[in-house]
Amino acid sequence: MNMNKLEYKTYELTCVSPVHIGNGEKLRAFEYLYDRSRQEAYFLDESKWIRFLARHDLMDSFAGYLERTAKALKQKGPFSGQNVWEWLRGKDIPEDEIHSLVARTAQAATNTVDPEGRGTLNDIVCQSALPDGCPYIPGSSIKGALRTALLHRIIRKDEKLRAKYWRNLESVKRDARNPRDFVRNMGRTSKDLEVEGLSRLDIRGERPSQRVTNEAKSALRGLLIGDAAPVDNGLQTVILQKIDATTKADKTGNTEKGLPLFRECLPAGAKLRFQVTIDKSMMRTLGIDSMDAIWECAREFTQDSMRAQKEIFGAEYAGEFAEAANAGLLLGGGVGFHAKSLIASLAPSPEAARAFIVDFLDQTFRNHKHATLDNRISPRTLKLTRDRNNSHIMGLCEVSSC
Repeated sequence: MNMNKLEYKTYELTCVSPVHIGNGEKLRAFEYLYDRSRQEAYFLDESKWIRFLARHDLMDSFAGYLERTAKALKQKGPFSGQNVWEWLRGKDIPEDEIHSLVARTAQAATNTVDPEGRGTLNDIVCQSALPDGCPYIPGSSIKGALRTALLHRIIRKDEKLRAKYWRNLESVKRDARNPRDFVRNMGRTSKDLEVEGLSRLDIRGERPSQRVTNEAKSALRGLLIGDAAPVDNGLQTVILQKIDATTKADKTGNTEKGLPLFRECLPAGAKLRFQVTIDKSMMRTLGIDSMDAIWECAREFTQDSMRAQKEIFGAEYAGEFAEAANAGLLLGGGVGFHAKSLIASLAPSPEAARAFIVDFLDQTFRNHKHATLDNRISPRTLKLTRDRNNSHIMGLCEVSSC
């Protein structure tokens, strides 16, 4: 890289709403501690936990506890056993010693972790964290979100590219022999769009016959994003339940449904900092000549994603969409279909997008009645979560330069 072409900058990311960046780990009900009196969940340092059990000669006793708990969880009705915190306190283990085993702590209101009186026994999908327990956002997650936003801008500016890939999507739908075929060819079309939209670098092999990969030609090689670390030491995460708001009320008139999925999240208001480097010569092949232009793309895509949902859900969730108006980036899990799909960007109209998404989801999830019920927007849900005070649209962030 020519150093004169590089631009460096430090940014601060603020979580406008809770943000979940999963690390692939899910803690089962007996793999974390929950102190109901403090409404706090504790994630254990595994090496310390094993040494602790051995030091107190509790290996066999804990194995017996796990066996009893597994049987109790299979029974119908409220769970009547002990959670791990209560089991430890029943062994007269001092609280200070228990806290010494903890890698990190998360806030969790009783009605979140224990919605059905089951003794806090719900699985939790974990937030990305360093070995010392400090939560963070990988730079790859931020770059992935920006990749989608950049493609959105490219599609909107290149009518020929948009029309070509909309025709390709319609062909995929028409020619699919079964749902698996539909999904597989959708993936291939999306990959082709990414290659054509982003692989703009004029790179040639050392020999005429040498093949240059699409990755080598990608202009995103000129966008380097570091991991985002908390501004404040000791940032505490929160455990929140997935909530779907829908256009279809149930028999009791309720349009919200709490789902048995619990995520460890960075809380609304959390601040993290990260560094960005761009090679301007590479990014100019995408029509991007500065870092500010990249964040403009991200805000445009974020607000376009919110706009379609606001038209349907805005009256009932005015506060949530007012909060979303401050966001310039959609990040992480639970942000919903529209925030991760470019179908609406490719479609010639909102109605064409809805009709295509209905067909795709109805074949992919046959029991969800998308063809019957998604008559206003597809999918017919707004992805929410609720902390102790308010409900939020997940994954909303604002980014500013330091």
